[in-house]
Amino acid sequence: MEKNVPKIVGPWLAGTFDRDRAVSRAAAEGLFSFLTTPEKVTQFWRRCQQQILNYAEDAIKETADTLSDRRSTNTDDADAKYLRVLGGSLALVLNLLQRLDVVETGKCTDSYDLFFENDKVWASLVVNDPSVRRLSSQLLLVCVEKRPDRVEADLARISRIFVAEGLKSNQTGSTIEYIDALTKLTEKHPTVWTSDYRGKKTPTSRLKILLESGSQGGPSHFWAKLTKLLEIIPSGILPTDIDGAVDILKSMRKGLASRDEPRPNAVDAWSAYLSLARYFLQILPSSEARLRLCQECVFPIIKQYLFPSPETSSWTSASQLQTLIRAYTSTTTLPFQDLVEATTAEWDLLKEELQTRIRNSLPEASKDHQKSQKIVAEEGDRWFSLTGKVLDAHEKTLKGDRPIPDIPRRPSSELLQESLKLLETRNWKPFGAALILESAIKRAPLLFKTTSASQDIADQMTRSLVEGRAQFIASLSAPHILSSIALLGEIPEQRDVFRRVWKSGISVVMEYLDTAEAISALARLISSTHTGLLALQEPELQTELIRRCLMYAVGGSGSSWELVNNAFSFGALSEPASKRLAKELTSRITTPSGQPNNGVIRVLQIITQKKPELLAEDEELHMALRTSLLSLSERSDGSPEIAMLQTLLENPSSGSSSTAVLIQQNINNANATSLL
Repeated sequence: MEKNVPKIVGPWLAGTFDRDRAVSRAAAEGLFSFLTTPEKVTQFWRRCQQQILNYAEDAIKETADTLSDRRSTNTDDADAKYLRVLGGSLALVLNLLQRLDVVETGKCTDSYDLFFENDKVWASLVVNDPSVRRLSSQLLLVCVEKRPDRVEADLARISRIFVAEGLKSNQTGSTIEYIDALTKLTEKHPTVWTSDYRGKKTPTSRLKILLESGSQGGPSHFWAKLTKLLEIIPSGILPTDIDGAVDILKSMRKGLASRDEPRPNAVDAWSAYLSLARYFLQILPSSEARLRLCQECVFPIIKQYLFPSPETSSWTSASQLQTLIRAYTSTTTLPFQDLVEATTAEWDLLKEELQTRIRNSLPEASKDHQKSQKIVAEEGDRWFSLTGKVLDAHEKTLKGDRPIPDIPRRPSSELLQESLKLLETRNWKPFGAALILESAIKRAPLLFKTTSASQDIADQMTRSLVEGRAQFIASLSAPHILSSIALLGEIPEQRDVFRRVWKSGISVVMEYLDTAEAISALARLISSTHTGLLALQEPELQTELIRRCLMYAVGGSGSSWELVNNAFSFGALSEPASKRLAKELTSRITTPSGQPNNGVIRVLQIITQKKPELLAEDEELHMALRTSLLSLSERSDGSPEIAMLQTLLENPSSGSSSTAVLIQQNINNANATSLL
């Protein structure tokens, strides 16, 4: 067969690139049946180089009309056949250039030149087929490296196709290859943007069309590649005036915010946008121009995140904290004091707007009161989520050459003070303001690390708690204020302040323990490790916790379980008090009628889950409880609650079951209460 291979090698190898999988698989399997190593494959391409080029040259000359009879073939089928042949021709030459070195391809220079003289080679970049477009871009990429003379000779034609027509063409499915080729071409031949340019529109206007198109459904790294292209683009293509800069950024924003842009691309897309905005901020000649660019192209990113509005929904996809931080640093880390001042003024305006929204939130009498407060709380949560990230970034860069400024610190502290004043004057009813305080401590703890404002806020909170205690306990704000106190204990620098505020909170709550709201409040005040440690130092509180746990265990009050759970989860009950409670619960595990007391069993479950060592260390108590449970399990027909408590009491790590020991003890010491 060897003597016939040169006659069929072209269509055979072209078949391996066919989009029909059955065709490409059959061609590849036939080829690999005798070319069993990569070296043999490369040698085969080398030996048949001339024949492959001859076939590729003939194939690229074909048209839809020469390949199909229009009388029996419809237009779509004819075009599809033509594109398959065209793609095969480009793929053959591309693989030759990729597989063979310059010395080998130099042996057929005339054939390569003849092939590249055909306009279809580069014009394939704009055909209606993504696979063919990709091949055209990949071919240019290889030629820039391996056939630079050919590219230089064709520069005017390449400029017309890749710049004048390519920038405005549909590149769906081929954007990555196109951007790669255009970037490499720009690096080697920057004049491609201007040489022999005969388009009706300027390269800048064509570039705007590309930006408006976005990634055209491409992967997220398209935007990083686009950024690289924009960094090396020749001067004069990107505008240097404020109107042109705003216009370019508007075009880019249209592309990245379009419905066709994949959502996972958002972070990379806005990163590319902000890189371009930062470039313009560095080259604009005046403070007025920089300020306008910030106000029109950067600041709306943060405003839309804090206060979403349908009128500015094109900015919504930038609402990731990673993007917001980049937007913030874009205007605060450049060596322009006017940008820092502009950013400071913008944050003050945003603070005033949020403050106004808090003040104007609907009163309790309104039917939309809760909805209004929740909206305010969500806005406050977003504010302090962003503030927390900014303060974290400031802390990490504080020792560097150019630390990120902590501009939101002052307006945030003022916002908290105003929120507490509002709560005080409106008798704790606007609970949205209380949620904002909770968000501040949770999302931006660094805000309370060193500033004197945190001391002022703590003093204000303490005064408000004591003076308005009656309204406070009954309000919807109470749970969030008390959670804020517990969260404050997690900040090392505020431990002293935390103790003082916590004691004020406890004193207020203890006055109203006969109300359900106060019990819920007490549960919040012992909801952390630090609050648990403080609770151990309060004898009155210890006594009250034991009493409440017993009361709820026997009575089974549903609203009390948070208090019981927190008392043992966070160590708010001392060891002696816990043992005393466990013994009392064990003695009350059955009702007077002999039935299981489910409330007691539930509390014992909590104890064994949260403090398993409590019962394990007291053998007498442990065995008494096991005895009672075994007796109950016989009479309660397999109660799941009892079974669960028995499982929790069992100690698998000992290697033996305590049940056997328990039974033996009851046999040896039989009495009226022994197991039946």
